[in-house]
This record gives sequence, C-alpha cells and structure tokens, in this order.
Amino acid sequence: MMRERSQITLLPTSYGPTTAACAGFGLLELLVVIVIIGILASIAIQSMDVSLDDYRRAKTEREMEMLSRAIVGDPDLRSGGQRIDFGYVGDVGSFPPNLQALLQNPGGYSTWKGPYLPPSYVGDTVGFKYDEWGAAYVYSGGTSITSTGSGLVKKLADESTDYTLNTFQGLIIDSSHSPPGADLVDSVDILVVIPNGAGATITKTYHPDSTGEFTLDSLPVGCHPLNIIFVPEADTLYRHLTIMPRHKSSRTYEFAAAYFAGGAGSSPMYKGFTEGKASSPTNSITVTKPAGVSAGDLIVAAVVTDGTVTPMLAPPGDWNEIDVSSQSGAVTLGVWWLLAGASEPPDYEFTWGGGGQAAYGWIMLFSGNRQTTPVHSAATNGHNSNSPNCLSVTTSVPNTLILRIGGFDGNDITVDSTGMPDHTDITMDMSHSGSGTCSGGAAYKQQPSAGSSGSAQFSLSASHHGRTITLAIAPPP
Repeated sequence: MMRERSQITLLPTSYGPTTAACAGFGLLELLVVIVIIGILASIAIQSMDVSLDDYRRAKTEREMEMLSRAIVGDPDLRSGGQRIDFGYVGDVGSFPPNLQALLQNPGGYSTWKGPYLPPSYVGDTVGFKYDEWGAAYVYSGGTSITSTGSGLVKKLADESTDYTLNTFQGLIIDSSHSPPGADLVDSVDILVVIPNGAGATITKTYHPDSTGEFTLDSLPVGCHPLNIIFVPEADTLYRHLTIMPRHKSSRTYEFAAAYFAGGAGSSPMYKGFTEGKASSPTNSITVTKPAGVSAGDLIVAAVVTDGTVTPMLAPPGDWNEIDVSSQSGAVTLGVWWLLAGASEPPDYEFTWGGGGQAAYGWIMLFSGNRQTTPVHSAATNGHNSNSPNCLSVTTSVPNTLILRIGGFDGNDITVDSTGMPDHTDITMDMSHSGSGTCSGGAAYKQQPSAGSSGSAQFSLSASHHGRTITLAIAPPP
C-alpha cells in the first residue's frame, strides 16, 4: 500500500529590516544634523564667554575694592566706635605715586607702615597690578583706578583734598568753663603731629583766640597725636585726633584746674554738634546726642523738612519750642531747646505728619548758660533770597552767645560754610543731592556787651525760600 506524500511550502524568512529601512541617512538628513549640532555648540560657546566675562568682571571689581581700601583705608574697621584704618594716605599723608607703593616702601619713608595689601597678595609682586583680562590697572597717584581690560573705574574720592587738606575746630576752657581771654592765649600751645606727605612727620603749633576757639588746618585723614599745653603750669592734655574725609566735627577740651577764671568773663560756650539726614520721604528723623553732655548744658535742636508738613514738626519729650514755621509751602524749620538732665537718651527722634518729606536735622550743645530762661531773646524771619537775612536781637546782659540758624528749600549751598563773616560755623549741609531736597546751617559769635547783635546773612548759590532764627543765649546771672 503506497503512502501519500505531504506537501510542504517554503516561505521567505525575514530576519531584519526591509531593504528600504536599511538604506540609512541620506545626505540631506546628515547636513541638517550637522547644522543643529553647530548651532548648539555656538550657543554653548557664547554662554561660556558671557559667564567668563562675568567672572572676570566680578573678580576685577573685588580686586579694585581691595586696592581702594589699601590706598584710603577700610571705613568698616573701627575700635571704640572710631574708625582706625585710613590706609596709605592716613600713614603717609598723600596718595601713593603708583600701586607698587602699596607693596614696597616708595623711598625710605618712616611713616610708611605697609604692605597695605592682604597677605595673599604680598607674595605676588606683579599680579595685583593687572586685571582679570591681563591688562594693567591705570593709576598714577590720582583719585581713581581704571581697569583697561573691562573699562571699570573705581573712584577713591571726589577730590584728593578730601583726604589731605581737612580742618578741625575746637574749644579750650578750664574747670570753671572760662576761656583763656586775651591775656592768656599765648600761654596755651596746641601741638598736632601729622605726616607731611613725603615720608616724615611735622609738628604744627597753634594758639586759641580769646574765647578759647581754635582751628587746625591742612590736616590729612588719620589718627594724629594732639597735645594741649598750659605753659605756665606745664599742664598737658594728651589726646588723639581722628580726622575723617571732609572733616567737620569739633570738640571741647577742658583743663582740670581754673587757670582762666576771669580771663574773658563767663560766657556760654559751644561744645559740639551731631546731625541726621533723611534722603527719602519719611515722617521722622533721629539725631544722636552730642558727646560730652553734662547736667545743665543747653541743647538746641533744629530740623528742616522739604515742603509744608501737617501735623507740624514735633520734638520728643519735654523740649521747649522756639519756633516752628513753614515758608511759602516750600520748606519748614523747627527749633527747640532743652536743659540737659543728669542722664540723657542716646538719641532724639523728631516727627511730623503728611505724606513724608526729606529732612536734615542737627543738635548743638552749649555750656556756661543760664539755668532759667537760657534763651534770652529770639527773632525769626522768612525769605526767598540767595542771601537770607538773620534778624538782629537786643540783649540786656553782657557776654551772650549769638546763634544764627537757617533752613532752606533746595541744596544750593556751600557745604560746611554759612558764609557769615565774624561768625564761627557749626554746620551747613543738606538732606541729599537731587530733587525734593532741603538744607540748613548754623553759626555763632560771642557778644561781650549788652545791646544789638546786628543782622547777618547766610550765603546761598541761588535764591530759595527759607526761614532763619537768631537766638541770644544768656550766661549765668
């Protein structure tokens, strides 16, 4: 019997892609991929360039700040509330001739106390003179450093004289608060030792005037030895004088004995002042207490605000108002007085209402004043002028102190100068530069005889609305 054969049909076997799928990328697709990769690479490189430039700029800015502090000092370094670091300028009395002088003594200077660079730079005698682009810093003794690689400029000061030619005003009295008088002014020597700018020191000698006031001039920034000597008794006050850029503070120096009693009569004496500034619209300003306040001293406060403020200016606590007035809606001036108690707060806050204004305020300290009604007389005035007038007052007692106070709209003033002849300036300053600002100032003179004080004028560089007050501060009866 025969078997029947099975029929088997063989089909094509498929192990992979078809012929069309195996064809790969065409030339067009490959070009597209290359272009995309090129674009991404270009973006990445540009991003890296930007990041590198930002890094270089930030590091150059830090290095320029370091160089600035090496030249003019670090204002944040303080001891006992006093700045103690004034850099190369504070030690030598002049700006360095080049950056190398921050690392190496420029010529055997005895006053050079460097290196003024951080320890990490001392070992590199070249690198600190180049920015992060490898370009040399431009500096040749001026008031700015320039990075030529980045175009950055670091300003050290507005003028070199801000750091090298400052003045200091002081007052010398004895234990009875008497000044030396005309007979003893030559018996008081004031000696200050300062660097001369060329690697050595000089000792400058001054004498007070008959009222005890003196002015030291051409002082560089820094901490300088100050000796005040009453020659007949060889009594010396040993002090240190810290001079800041554009210095304008003052101090009173008192001998422990009554050397001057009877020398010039018993007149009130100016002891010093403090100030506060509000550059942005606000409703208050705080001014610190002047140094050296003693019980019974007379404290006089003045606050100027831009515009008219409602409610009006108000002092803290038990201050006595002399006058608070606005002028033509442009400026407001308030003046008050207070007899110091045994303990006074560290600062005083003055407030006002409304939408807020910029302000400038200051507090003045006097001694040797009458304990009842120390403000003998006062006269106020309003104006719109570049020479605002302080009216005359008439005193019925001798040896008064005449105090002139002014508040002005705008800032067209000469800082630290009231422009009043025969007066000693206390302050002349502003809330800030720009618009919406205000300014104010004060000066005083001694009046030995009873009678009219006469008038006096502030000096402004343009006409402005303002208020002025003249006060007579009386001595003890």
